[in-house]
Formats: sequence, C-alpha cells, structure tokens
Amino acid sequence: MRNPRNTLTLVVASIIGCAVGTLWTRPSAAQAQRSEARKWEYCAITQIYSRDNGQGGRETCAQISYLLPSAPKSEEYVTSTNANGEAELGESAFYKTTAKLGSDGWEMVGRVGWNSALEHAVFFKRPK
Repeated sequence: MRNPRNTLTLVVASIIGCAVGTLWTRPSAAQAQRSEARKWEYCAITQIYSRDNGQGGRETCAQISYLLPSAPKSEEYVTSTNANGEAELGESAFYKTTAKLGSDGWEMVGRVGWNSALEHAVFFKRPK
C-alpha cells in the first residue's frame, strides 16, 4: 500500500514540473514579436547635387528614392539655399538628409558604391 503523503508529494511535484515546463518553453512577448515576419520599407539617398535656384543663388539638393514593390518613388530634399551663389558641400547635404530620414524613423542599413567613390547609394529601412 502506498503512503498517501508520498502520493501527494508526487502529484504536487508533477503539477509544478508541468507548470515550470510550460513557462520555460513558452516564448516571451519579445521572442514572439521577433519570430513574426516583420515587414520593412526601404529608401536610399541616391544623389547629392547643386543647382541654380532661379534667383541668382544656388541650392543643394538630395535625391531620396523610396523602394516600393510597384515602382520606385523619388523625392527631392533641398538641404540649403545660398543667395551668394555658393553651393553647400555635398558632405553637409548628406548629413542633413540623413538627419531628416532619422527623425522620420529611418535607420541606416548600408551603402553600395559603384564606378567611383562619388557614385554610391546609402540605404535606410523602417518598419511598415
């Protein structure tokens, strides 16, 4: 005949073991979120250039291309206008454009160069 105390101990230990096993193997909220397929949208700074502003000065612009499944969409972002005819340095225009994209929730993920150091694109992503 079994001892009721041993049987009760075995039942309680089994229940605790099942509960701990369930909690141990259940993914946390963060793990569950990471395991879901995350959807991203992408864009790239593809060009920095200077042009006449039509009033005797220069303006520096950045070309931002949004990579969409249907067709890419481009936006021209004017980083500065200078009335004395001098253009802003391309490096400064790049920094301002990067800061704009960062404030809009974009994260820099890479750079691709081709032909020369002057021809490149910098890519960004953000959750949809």
